[in-house]
Amino acid sequence: MDKSKIKIRVLAPPEIAPVTRIVNYFRWKVDPVLPDSVRCLPRIIPDLELILVVEGAFRYVPVPGKAVPVGPGDVVCILPNHRHSFQNCGGGGVVSGIHCELLPDASWAAGDYRLDPEPMLVTHFGADPAITALFQRCDAVFNGYGRYRAALLQTVVREVWLMLAEHWQAAARGARRKRTGEMVEYLRRHLTEPVSRQELACTFSLTPQHVNALFRNELGISPTQFVNRERVLRAYRLIQNEGVSLKAAAAQVGFNDLFYFLRVFKKVTGQRPSQIR
Repeated sequence: MDKSKIKIRVLAPPEIAPVTRIVNYFRWKVDPVLPDSVRCLPRIIPDLELILVVEGAFRYVPVPGKAVPVGPGDVVCILPNHRHSFQNCGGGGVVSGIHCELLPDASWAAGDYRLDPEPMLVTHFGADPAITALFQRCDAVFNGYGRYRAALLQTVVREVWLMLAEHWQAAARGARRKRTGEMVEYLRRHLTEPVSRQELACTFSLTPQHVNALFRNELGISPTQFVNRERVLRAYRLIQNEGVSLKAAAAQVGFNDLFYFLRVFKKVTGQRPSQIR
Protein backbone atom coordinates (compact mmCIF):
# COMPACT_ATOMS: atom_id res chain seq x y z
CA MET A 1 0.00 0.00 0.00
CA ASP A 2 1.24 3.49 -0.86
CA LYS A 3 1.59 5.11 2.60
CA SER A 4 1.68 8.58 1.04
CA LYS A 5 -2.02 8.14 0.19
CA ILE A 6 -3.00 7.27 3.77
CA LYS A 7 -4.61 10.18 5.60
CA ILE A 8 -2.56 11.26 8.61
CA ARG A 9 -4.50 11.21 11.87
CA VAL A 10 -4.69 14.66 13.47
CA LEU A 11 -4.87 14.49 17.24
CA ALA A 12 -6.56 17.00 19.51
CA PRO A 13 -4.64 17.23 22.83
CA PRO A 14 -7.29 15.31 24.85
CA GLU A 15 -6.87 12.34 22.46
CA ILE A 16 -3.20 11.69 23.16
CA ALA A 17 -2.16 8.53 25.02
CA PRO A 18 1.62 8.88 25.44
CA VAL A 19 3.95 5.92 25.36
CA THR A 20 7.10 6.98 27.24
CA ARG A 21 10.46 5.47 26.42
CA ILE A 22 13.02 7.45 28.43
CA VAL A 23 12.79 10.06 31.20
CA ASN A 24 15.73 11.71 32.92
CA TYR A 25 16.33 14.56 35.33
CA PHE A 26 19.97 15.39 35.91
CA ARG A 27 22.65 18.00 36.53
CA TRP A 28 24.61 18.90 33.40
CA LYS A 29 28.24 18.92 34.53
CA VAL A 30 30.93 20.94 32.82
CA ASP A 31 33.71 18.75 31.40
CA PRO A 32 37.05 20.61 31.71
CA VAL A 33 38.62 18.39 29.06
CA LEU A 34 35.89 17.88 26.47
CA PRO A 35 34.21 21.11 25.22
CA ASP A 36 30.42 21.03 25.15
CA SER A 37 30.40 21.74 21.41
CA VAL A 38 32.30 18.47 20.92
CA ARG A 39 30.41 16.55 23.58
CA CYS A 40 27.07 17.39 21.97
CA LEU A 41 27.61 16.50 18.35
CA PRO A 42 24.59 16.76 16.02
CA ARG A 43 22.09 13.92 16.33
CA ILE A 44 18.77 12.71 14.92
CA ILE A 45 16.19 11.18 17.26
CA PRO A 46 13.53 8.62 16.25
CA ASP A 47 10.75 9.92 18.53
CA LEU A 48 9.47 13.10 20.17
CA GLU A 49 11.63 14.64 22.87
CA LEU A 50 10.78 17.32 25.43
CA ILE A 51 13.67 19.01 27.23
CA LEU A 52 13.02 21.25 30.24
CA VAL A 53 15.77 23.61 31.35
CA VAL A 54 15.58 23.94 35.14
CA GLU A 55 18.86 25.80 35.69
CA GLY A 56 21.55 27.23 33.43
CA ALA A 57 21.85 28.59 29.91
CA PHE A 58 21.58 26.28 26.91
CA ARG A 59 21.03 26.46 23.17
CA TYR A 60 19.21 24.34 20.62
CA VAL A 61 21.18 24.25 17.36
CA PRO A 62 19.36 22.98 14.24
CA VAL A 63 21.57 21.67 11.43
CA PRO A 64 21.60 23.74 9.33
CA GLY A 65 20.30 26.80 11.13
CA LYS A 66 20.91 29.39 13.82
CA ALA A 67 21.19 28.57 17.50
CA VAL A 68 18.11 29.20 19.66
CA PRO A 69 18.89 30.21 23.28
CA VAL A 70 16.90 28.50 26.04
CA GLY A 71 16.94 29.10 29.77
CA PRO A 72 15.19 28.21 33.03
CA GLY A 73 11.49 27.52 32.55
CA ASP A 74 11.83 26.80 28.82
CA VAL A 75 10.65 23.52 27.29
CA VAL A 76 12.14 22.53 23.93
CA CYS A 77 10.04 20.22 21.76
CA ILE A 78 12.29 18.33 19.33
CA LEU A 79 10.60 16.48 16.48
CA PRO A 80 11.93 13.22 15.00
CA ASN A 81 14.30 13.26 12.01
CA HIS A 82 15.46 16.84 12.68
CA ARG A 83 19.25 16.97 12.83
CA HIS A 84 20.32 19.12 15.79
CA SER A 85 22.45 19.47 18.88
CA PHE A 86 21.60 20.65 22.39
CA GLN A 87 24.46 22.46 24.09
CA ASN A 88 25.28 24.10 27.39
CA CYS A 89 26.47 27.69 27.15
CA GLY A 90 28.90 27.25 30.02
CA GLY A 91 28.53 26.76 33.75
CA GLY A 92 26.44 23.61 33.57
CA GLY A 93 22.86 23.44 34.78
CA VAL A 94 19.92 21.13 35.41
CA VAL A 95 17.79 19.64 32.63
CA SER A 96 15.09 17.01 32.26
CA GLY A 97 14.12 15.05 29.17
CA ILE A 98 11.15 12.93 28.07
CA HIS A 99 11.23 10.69 24.97
CA CYS A 100 7.83 9.45 23.85
CA GLU A 101 5.22 8.87 21.17
CA LEU A 102 1.73 10.30 21.57
CA LEU A 103 -0.13 7.12 20.58
CA PRO A 104 0.54 3.41 21.17
CA ASP A 105 1.86 1.51 18.16
CA ALA A 106 2.22 4.74 16.16
CA SER A 107 5.12 6.86 15.00
CA TRP A 108 5.36 10.59 14.37
CA ALA A 109 8.46 9.96 12.22
CA ALA A 110 6.52 7.50 10.04
CA GLY A 111 3.72 10.02 9.52
CA ASP A 112 1.08 8.08 11.46
CA TYR A 113 -0.23 11.18 13.26
CA ARG A 114 0.19 14.88 13.93
CA LEU A 115 -0.93 17.15 16.76
CA ASP A 116 -3.23 20.16 16.53
CA PRO A 117 -2.10 22.68 17.72
CA GLU A 118 1.31 22.14 16.17
CA PRO A 119 4.14 21.94 18.72
CA MET A 120 6.25 25.05 19.23
CA LEU A 121 10.03 24.64 19.33
CA VAL A 122 10.38 26.56 22.61
CA THR A 123 7.60 27.11 25.14
CA HIS A 124 8.30 29.68 27.85
CA PHE A 125 6.90 28.77 31.28
CA GLY A 126 9.14 31.19 33.16
CA ALA A 127 8.96 30.78 36.93
CA ASP A 128 5.87 28.52 36.85
CA PRO A 129 6.78 25.70 39.30
CA ALA A 130 4.08 23.37 37.95
CA ILE A 131 6.00 22.33 34.84
CA THR A 132 9.17 21.56 36.82
CA ALA A 133 7.16 19.52 39.33
CA LEU A 134 5.62 17.48 36.50
CA PHE A 135 9.02 16.67 34.96
CA GLN A 136 10.30 15.66 38.42
CA ARG A 137 7.23 13.47 38.90
CA CYS A 138 7.77 11.87 35.48
CA ASP A 139 11.36 11.04 36.43
CA ALA A 140 10.31 9.55 39.77
CA VAL A 141 7.57 7.39 38.27
CA PHE A 142 9.72 6.24 35.33
CA ASN A 143 12.55 5.14 37.60
CA GLY A 144 10.27 3.57 40.20
CA TYR A 145 8.16 0.41 40.34
CA GLY A 146 4.55 -0.34 41.09
CA ARG A 147 1.53 -2.21 39.81
CA TYR A 148 0.17 0.88 38.03
CA ARG A 149 3.48 2.43 37.01
CA ALA A 150 2.76 2.42 33.24
CA ALA A 151 -0.70 3.96 33.64
CA LEU A 152 0.57 6.55 36.12
CA LEU A 153 3.49 7.48 33.85
CA GLN A 154 1.13 7.92 30.90
CA THR A 155 -1.09 10.17 33.02
CA VAL A 156 1.77 12.42 34.13
CA VAL A 157 3.36 12.69 30.67
CA ARG A 158 -0.08 13.39 29.20
CA GLU A 159 -0.47 16.27 31.66
CA VAL A 160 2.86 17.68 30.49
CA TRP A 161 1.68 17.64 26.88
CA LEU A 162 -1.67 19.16 27.82
CA MET A 163 0.09 22.03 29.63
CA LEU A 164 2.22 22.61 26.53
CA ALA A 165 -0.83 22.50 24.25
CA GLU A 166 -2.57 25.11 26.41
CA HIS A 167 0.37 27.46 25.84
CA TRP A 168 0.43 26.72 22.11
CA GLN A 169 -3.30 27.39 21.81
CA ALA A 170 -2.90 30.69 23.67
CA ALA A 171 -0.04 31.71 21.38
CA ALA A 172 -2.11 30.83 18.31
CA ARG A 173 -5.07 32.82 19.65
CA GLY A 174 -2.77 35.76 20.29
CA ALA A 175 -1.51 35.65 16.71
CA ARG A 176 -5.07 35.38 15.38
CA ARG A 177 -6.24 38.26 17.53
CA LYS A 178 -3.33 40.40 16.34
CA ARG A 179 -4.09 39.68 12.67
CA THR A 180 -7.83 40.25 13.17
CA GLY A 181 -7.10 43.51 15.01
CA GLU A 182 -4.94 44.69 12.12
CA MET A 183 -7.75 43.96 9.65
CA VAL A 184 -10.29 45.73 11.87
CA GLU A 185 -8.14 48.87 11.95
CA TYR A 186 -7.65 48.67 8.17
CA LEU A 187 -11.40 48.48 7.60
CA ARG A 188 -12.00 51.41 9.95
CA ARG A 189 -9.47 53.53 8.05
CA HIS A 190 -11.22 52.66 4.78
CA LEU A 191 -14.76 52.51 6.14
CA THR A 192 -16.32 54.69 3.44
CA GLU A 193 -14.65 52.71 0.65
CA PRO A 194 -16.02 49.50 -0.89
CA VAL A 195 -13.38 47.07 0.49
CA SER A 196 -14.19 43.56 -0.67
CA ARG A 197 -13.26 40.41 1.21
CA GLN A 198 -10.96 39.53 -1.69
CA GLU A 199 -9.17 42.88 -1.38
CA LEU A 200 -8.83 42.43 2.38
CA ALA A 201 -7.41 38.94 1.84
CA CYS A 202 -4.84 40.19 -0.67
CA THR A 203 -3.79 43.07 1.59
CA PHE A 204 -3.03 40.66 4.46
CA SER A 205 -1.74 37.74 2.34
CA LEU A 206 -4.61 35.45 3.31
CA THR A 207 -7.33 33.56 1.49
CA PRO A 208 -10.87 35.03 1.58
CA GLN A 209 -11.98 31.91 3.46
CA HIS A 210 -9.30 32.47 6.10
CA VAL A 211 -10.35 36.10 6.49
CA ASN A 212 -13.95 35.06 7.04
CA ALA A 213 -12.92 32.35 9.51
CA LEU A 214 -10.81 34.80 11.55
CA PHE A 215 -13.69 37.27 11.84
CA ARG A 216 -16.18 34.53 12.69
CA ASN A 217 -13.93 32.96 15.32
CA GLU A 218 -12.65 36.17 16.93
CA LEU A 219 -15.59 38.59 16.54
CA GLY A 220 -18.54 36.29 15.90
CA ILE A 221 -19.51 38.13 12.69
CA SER A 222 -18.42 38.29 9.06
CA PRO A 223 -16.28 41.14 7.63
CA THR A 224 -19.39 42.51 5.85
CA GLN A 225 -21.38 42.51 9.07
CA PHE A 226 -18.52 44.30 10.82
CA VAL A 227 -18.36 47.03 8.15
CA ASN A 228 -22.13 47.50 8.15
CA ARG A 229 -22.21 47.81 11.94
CA GLU A 230 -19.33 50.32 12.00
CA ARG A 231 -20.96 52.40 9.26
CA VAL A 232 -24.36 52.40 10.96
CA LEU A 233 -22.91 53.43 14.33
CA ARG A 234 -20.90 56.21 12.72
CA ALA A 235 -23.97 57.42 10.82
CA TYR A 236 -26.02 57.40 14.01
CA ARG A 237 -23.45 59.59 15.77
CA LEU A 238 -23.50 62.03 12.84
CA ILE A 239 -27.30 62.23 12.98
CA GLN A 240 -27.64 62.33 16.75
CA ASN A 241 -24.66 64.44 17.79
CA GLU A 242 -23.98 66.68 14.80
CA GLY A 243 -27.46 67.14 13.32
CA VAL A 244 -26.50 65.73 9.93
CA SER A 245 -29.46 64.74 7.76
CA LEU A 246 -30.26 61.09 7.24
CA LYS A 247 -29.31 61.14 3.56
CA ALA A 248 -26.07 63.05 4.16
CA ALA A 249 -25.05 60.78 7.03
CA ALA A 250 -25.67 57.69 4.90
CA ALA A 251 -23.52 59.12 2.09
CA GLN A 252 -20.72 60.12 4.48
CA VAL A 253 -20.32 56.58 5.79
CA GLY A 254 -20.35 54.94 2.36
CA PHE A 255 -24.03 54.21 1.61
CA ASN A 256 -25.08 55.67 -1.75
CA ASP A 257 -28.52 54.08 -1.60
CA LEU A 258 -30.65 55.59 1.19
CA PHE A 259 -33.18 52.74 1.19
CA TYR A 260 -30.40 50.17 1.48
CA PHE A 261 -28.94 52.20 4.36
CA LEU A 262 -32.29 52.19 6.17
CA ARG A 263 -32.56 48.43 5.71
CA VAL A 264 -29.04 47.84 7.06
CA PHE A 265 -29.61 50.29 9.92
CA LYS A 266 -32.66 48.38 11.09
CA LYS A 267 -30.89 45.06 10.71
CA VAL A 268 -27.96 46.26 12.85
CA THR A 269 -29.92 48.10 15.55
CA GLY A 270 -33.35 46.49 15.34
CA GLN A 271 -34.94 49.93 14.85
CA ARG A 272 -35.31 52.73 12.32
CA PRO A 273 -33.13 55.85 12.77
CA SER A 274 -36.15 57.90 13.86
CA GLN A 275 -36.85 55.46 16.71
CA ILE A 276 -33.44 55.82 18.35
CA ARG A 277 -32.73 58.75 20.68
